[in-house]
Amino acid sequence: MAYQIDSFSQNTVEIAASDSPKILSGQVKSMNGDPVAGVTISIEGALDVPEVSDSAGRFTLKVNSLESWLLIVPPDQYKEARIYLNRRNTLSVFLTPVDLESIHDQVQTPFGPAKQKNLIHPVDIIEPGQMVYRPDQNMDQQITGLMAGLFSTGHSGMPGSGVTSYIRGLTSMQTTNQPLYVLDGVPIEESGLLNYHLDGHAYNPMSSIDPNDISSISVYKDYATGSLYGMRGSNGIILIETLKPTELRTTIDVGLRTGVAFAPRNIPQLNTLQYRSLANEVLLSSGMYEESFPENFPGLYLAAPQDGYYRYNHDTKWQNEVFNNGLLYDAYLRVKGGDQITRYGLSVGYLNHAGTIRNSSFDRFNIRLIGTFTIFKWLRIYITSNLTTTGSKLKESSRIQQTSPVLTSLLKSPLLNPFGYDDNGAKLQVFDDIEELGVSNPAVVTNDILAEQQSTRFIASIRVEGDLGENLKWNSLVGLNYLASEEDNFIPNFGMELFYDDEVYNLSRSTRNLYFSLYNNNYLKYSVRPGAKNDIDLTTGLSFNMNRWEEDWGISKNSNKNDEYTSLQSGTTYLRELGGWNGRWNRMSLYGHTAYTRSDRYLFHASITNEFSSKTGQYPGTGSQGIYYLNDFPVGLFYSVGAAWRISGERFLKGISWIEDAKLRLTWGSAGNDDIGSANARRYYTSVLFREVTGIIPGNLIDQSLRFETSYQLNPGFDLSLWAGRISLSADLFRTNTENMLVYKPVEAYTGFTFAATNDGELLNQGWELSGNFRLISGERISWDAGFNISSSRNEVLAIANGQLITPFKGGQFISKVGAELQSFYGYIYEGVYESSEAAAEAGLLNEVGIPFMAGDAIFRDTDGWDPVLNERTGQPDGKIDQYDRTIIGSPAPDLFGGIYTSFRWKRWSIGALLQFVHGNEVFNYLRSQNEKMSDLSNQSSHTLNRWQYEGHQTDTPRALWGDPVGNTAFSTRWIEDGSYIRLKNLRISYRIESKILFLRNAEVFVSASNLLTISNYLGYDPEFSFSFHNMEQGIDYGMTPHTQKVMLGFKMGL
Repeated sequence: MAYQIDSFSQNTVEIAASDSPKILSGQVKSMNGDPVAGVTISIEGALDVPEVSDSAGRFTLKVNSLESWLLIVPPDQYKEARIYLNRRNTLSVFLTPVDLESIHDQVQTPFGPAKQKNLIHPVDIIEPGQMVYRPDQNMDQQITGLMAGLFSTGHSGMPGSGVTSYIRGLTSMQTTNQPLYVLDGVPIEESGLLNYHLDGHAYNPMSSIDPNDISSISVYKDYATGSLYGMRGSNGIILIETLKPTELRTTIDVGLRTGVAFAPRNIPQLNTLQYRSLANEVLLSSGMYEESFPENFPGLYLAAPQDGYYRYNHDTKWQNEVFNNGLLYDAYLRVKGGDQITRYGLSVGYLNHAGTIRNSSFDRFNIRLIGTFTIFKWLRIYITSNLTTTGSKLKESSRIQQTSPVLTSLLKSPLLNPFGYDDNGAKLQVFDDIEELGVSNPAVVTNDILAEQQSTRFIASIRVEGDLGENLKWNSLVGLNYLASEEDNFIPNFGMELFYDDEVYNLSRSTRNLYFSLYNNNYLKYSVRPGAKNDIDLTTGLSFNMNRWEEDWGISKNSNKNDEYTSLQSGTTYLRELGGWNGRWNRMSLYGHTAYTRSDRYLFHASITNEFSSKTGQYPGTGSQGIYYLNDFPVGLFYSVGAAWRISGERFLKGISWIEDAKLRLTWGSAGNDDIGSANARRYYTSVLFREVTGIIPGNLIDQSLRFETSYQLNPGFDLSLWAGRISLSADLFRTNTENMLVYKPVEAYTGFTFAATNDGELLNQGWELSGNFRLISGERISWDAGFNISSSRNEVLAIANGQLITPFKGGQFISKVGAELQSFYGYIYEGVYESSEAAAEAGLLNEVGIPFMAGDAIFRDTDGWDPVLNERTGQPDGKIDQYDRTIIGSPAPDLFGGIYTSFRWKRWSIGALLQFVHGNEVFNYLRSQNEKMSDLSNQSSHTLNRWQYEGHQTDTPRALWGDPVGNTAFSTRWIEDGSYIRLKNLRISYRIESKILFLRNAEVFVSASNLLTISNYLGYDPEFSFSFHNMEQGIDYGMTPHTQKVMLGFKMGL
């Protein structure tokens, strides 16, 4: 059968296949539709001389079969392509510019490179070349907002602190939700593995990787890939390749950057007069005799020329004493080169970024060496090694009031000054000591507290690749990961509040962490092409992973009061504390993977992984789903299947040449999470001291049935590419069900423990993703790109121990209950203030201890009560505000998040911008709860000027009340705020010189800025924060260093 050719509409023509030679004709075009000359066209595997397109872009080629593959090799400004003829004898080919992502690009997979168009699972490719423009220190910070499904929240503005990242929402309550990073084939330890005493800080593995060394980033979000990583694959996989040497000639690249991070805007605080008024109100509510006020708190009442007057005669803006602009600078040198046998890459980098809190900083030195060696034609060796040292000067969070620079700067009385004064009013050159108003001197906190962390990481791998036959390849990789870190902390006596229930006046702490991992992965890959229509890949492999970790720490208290002796040996002997922990865990995995493609239209995938983890209990239950036993060892079973249909290759669409790719895909699979603790399922003991005798006690409530979590994910999706990638769209739906979720279940007090680890939870998470990229203008001298991504996910607890678990945190509570979202805020509903005694008496409410609410007190909604006879909730108000009136008041998980980005190039100039948005998440402003409590003599926010002060006063701010016995500051909707924001995350302008000038191969000068504009209703410093990597500490603003505006000037050149 044959069809008429319509040359004007550029429709493709299908004819019956036969063995006789056919004439293939066509035209090569740019994405604008302009003809492209000089393109080499040939048939894959044919010995005929290739054809070259003429000035009209046309070509004619003799082929033996119309089911062959066409190879397109264009000029340098376009990308190559491999196209299946699919029984067509005429076609139009659109070429993709080299600066645009193409479906024909090779992407990184666990088993080597593969064509992006042939992937069944959703994958996002990040262009590392754009990272140099962003004034961040780590890769995880730099990819924020660039892809659908990845929700990243910066821990803080502290340099090097990193981000908390979730791919497709939460899948667990207590185990890690962070994606697995795989660096040059070696899995990296999870975030937060190492412990530190300094509150609000944890080691970030990505801080030891220089973004300038990265050559490719591939993010896999579903379980088609996740299942291959077994018990570490449930949170997504991020594959990173570094310093890939591709050129034979020697190239040298140098980059220099410098800039400034600007201090944040100040939160408005009370001035001296306003503070005195508030302090007087608080004291009058205290019940103390008014005559005792000047004696107990003389600084509030001194007048010239009384002794001490000059010490208290100020109006200090304490935030200015804590925050400052931070200088940023970094540099790198990269050398690549080699020949046909040996290729190498060498990079050296140094970075030093100062924080916006005085005397905080992060510095990093790294050196990376990569080599590829062709030993024989059939044998190749790839070696990578990296040595990194980092150092940080850190500051504690506002959970620790005595040592937090942010919280002390808000609470310190404006009457005082950082420096002392003599009786003549002369300013001294020493910081002022603590006084009766009782807040640490913020200048001492920022200048005299020692809080340093240093780390050294060495990571190396060697991979051997051999051709065992025409279609059979063997790969063996051995990876080594060594990490050592040190933390030293000294808190002085002078100028500081007391610690440990006012028993300690100075403190030394030291922590040492050591982590070692050995990884070995071996696999065989068989690839066969039985005819042009079929493409089959079969892979089987075996991997081992050994991990060792040790932590040692010491605390020394009350050394000499002059603060000159800061070592652990200097403290009081009986107050010293020593401790430590060590853990070891191993994994072994046997896996298999198969991929099949038929006629470039029908794609199939299947994988299976059998993995043993020493973290799993020895007896997780016979017949447990996803577990079987091998010689009495429990082994986890994970698998995935997937299929895709390239509908653009079907007959009804083959005539539409501008549809480059339209693909429907569906995957379903399972993956695990063994982050259940290295010893929770093992019996162990800890030492204790009792009456000067050391003994041992059980360290846990052992549960040998404890097992890994298992997640199952269904993922339908659709990919569309038009005009060679000029328009590309991708959409996904996902539904993830986590079974055997780890929870910490409360246990009876007689056990001697508070909680026990159990698999008593189940979680459902579902959502959608949509992304698009567009080349709006495409030309040789001008181009304009734009893109977007938007995602949404929502989780629901399906089962949990006792139907609900309440998790307390400093300042409030989370609740996780069946039918609700995981880790929802749990507190009272705040409804305003009683404006009069009559209104309070009419309500007649009491707090938990029976104290009545009065005029000026907070109004909390009375929603429920308790029947002691029936031992159940009544469902009716009972006149008491207590635990039964708490309810779900918000969730830190966003409803929507994403990014909008654009890039414009004109001649040698280019400009790019990224807009990030987060919508629908609630956050707890702990900092504001301390800054508006009005229960002691701390300074407060200027919002407290609206506090209730007289009968009939209508306001939404309660009265000042010493000690707050009523509970006006209780955890409630008063402190829950909308965390939504829109932020201009990055803006850059650059000028590039492509032509050679003297010794320069190319050069570029750029200016980059981040966080230039933030639109948000949040009342704190910054709506973006993440206190820790742990799931149960998200959405709480504990006063870390805020993200601020940064501007950086950079220069890079190629030699």
